[in-house]
Formats: sequence, C-alpha cells, structure tokens
Amino acid sequence: QKHTTSVSMFFPIRVFALVGFQTFMIWTIDHLPEFLKRKLLASEYQGKDLDERVKIKIFSGWSTVKALYRMTSINMSPALKVGQQVLHTPLLVLKSGTEIMLPELSKDSSRPWFSILAVAPDPPFLSQLAKFVAMQREFEKVADFAVVYIEEAHPTDGWMYPAVKQQFKIAQPVTLEERATAAARLGTELQSLGASPDITLCVDLMENGASLAFGALPERLVILQAGQVRFIGGKGPEDYSILACKQALEDLVA
Repeated sequence: QKHTTSVSMFFPIRVFALVGFQTFMIWTIDHLPEFLKRKLLASEYQGKDLDERVKIKIFSGWSTVKALYRMTSINMSPALKVGQQVLHTPLLVLKSGTEIMLPELSKDSSRPWFSILAVAPDPPFLSQLAKFVAMQREFEKVADFAVVYIEEAHPTDGWMYPAVKQQFKIAQPVTLEERATAAARLGTELQSLGASPDITLCVDLMENGASLAFGALPERLVILQAGQVRFIGGKGPEDYSILACKQALEDLVA
C-alpha cells in the first residue's frame, strides 16, 4: 500500500518533468538551423512531409504545454502491458455503425490482430500511413488489420500547427457523432493510398477506453493475438515505428 501511494504521489512530478523537457526540446528544434532540424526529424517525417516540417515552427505557447501534459499523462500510464489479456473495451465500427468489443475485431482468434490507434491529423502518423497500407497488403493472409481513431492531438481549438493537412483541421470532437465524422476523413485518406477494404476502421468512444488501455495519444501500434497483448510499439511521434511492428509481426507468424 505504501509503495502504491508513493508511486501515485510521484507520478504528477514525473509528468511535469517530462512535459518541461519536451517543451524545451520543441522550442529548441523550432530555432535550430534547417539542416539540423532535418536530421533530428528524419525518423518522424519522410519526403515532402519532412521538407514542409523543417520550414515551420510548432511551439504555440500554453496550448502546446496543455496538449503535452494530456499526451504524457496517458502515455505514462497505459492499462495494458505485453502478455496481459485484452480489455473488453467498446469501439464503434465506422462502416456498420455498430459497437463491438476490442477483442472481437480479430476474425480468427488464432490470427494476430494488428492495429494502429491513431489521431488522423498527426503529421508523423500520416507520413507513414502508406507504409502501414503496404504492410497490410503483405500480411493480409495471416493477420487482421484495423485502425482505431482516437481523440485529436492537434485540433483547431488546441495545439494546431501548419503541418496539419487542410482536410484534417478540425476542432476537438465533443460527441461520438463528431468523432465518427472526423474518422471518416481518415478513411478517405486510407482509400487514396489504395488501402484494402479489409482494414477495419473503428472509433474510440468518448470515454477514450482504447487510448487509455494502450497509452495511445497521439498514436501507437499494437498487436493482439488469442486475447492477449503480444506487442505494444513506442509512443508517437518520436518512437512510432512501422518497421518495429513489422518485425514483431514476422516473428508471430513465422
């Protein structure tokens, strides 16, 4: 009991310390020469997205700090870890408009189920979305794929910055209907990349159960199999890696 109390007391301190460090790094990167920014951001952005990113500044004062605190609080306390049973978290399937439980997304419990829990306008996520689509094509015979749309990280009424594509510049949804509408834009983006219709697009409910379960804000990659968490990728954007998840998936289906 004393240990639990001690951990809970120090958690806000850890969050504030990390937010302070992240704020400092974002401000610093904003003011670096372009060639240094390019080197530092190359793991998060590719191609034209990187070219655009190095030309802008994203620190927006208090809105940035508040958004970082929200993300850090969620990322530092996920409810699930690798090896644990999947929670029966409700999700909305966008195509059918019906609610299902998270473990039910897998069509066959013996097959791995790979998912992105993501916010549509986050530029690093969109920059690597084509890689996700390519991986689904490669593994579609042995694994099921889904995208779960969660709360916005960069809404127009919060920490918005110029790198966000125009079609994704929206206010934070306050109802499930608004969140579903925003998720539909992500579906359009997937279609433009030639994504398979077998990719299930879901919406996290307003209680943010899926996001909290995996510490997913702004994005995170997970693999589930037979009711268990088999892999949880690094938190986005800096540790968001399609390659790491691909390697984990290869190991599971070998």
